[in-house]
Amino acid sequence: MGLPLRRPPGPHRGDRQLRADLAVRHRHGRLPGNDDSGGLSAWYVWASLGLFPVAGQSLFLVNPPAFARSTLRVDGGEFVVETTGHREAPVGADGIEKTPPVQYVQAATLNGRPLESTHLRAADVHNGGVLHLELGPEPSPWGRSARPPSLSDARTGGATP
Repeated sequence: MGLPLRRPPGPHRGDRQLRADLAVRHRHGRLPGNDDSGGLSAWYVWASLGLFPVAGQSLFLVNPPAFARSTLRVDGGEFVVETTGHREAPVGADGIEKTPPVQYVQAATLNGRPLESTHLRAADVHNGGVLHLELGPEPSPWGRSARPPSLSDARTGGATP
């Protein structure tokens, strides 16, 4: 992911391709259900929601989701990821009919307040609320000003998640 390098959160070709490939994996001689004891399925769900949990840290990276709107049930009620400008990937009986359209996050709000960073604290998700993502076909400057926290930041006296 380009987030730590201050690249715009965008389509992440690998993510889009892998999501598309998972939809038709049985057609390529792979074993259906063989996904690393659920690890790949868990990644697919999070990637489709537009969130990526960072192992060992209580934060999520924000990416363009596969759906226009998703709802998670959490302790605080619901956490909703909604979008404007979302373009659907057509899915037929044999899976995705063509490569999903490229989409980049243009702007984001969390509970109506501007979100300038490309990450959320886990508490933001667990407490419930609404993450609204404006999507578009071109990279934007959104998220370039604040890198996600790193465990190495804590060791050097920097910010912690």
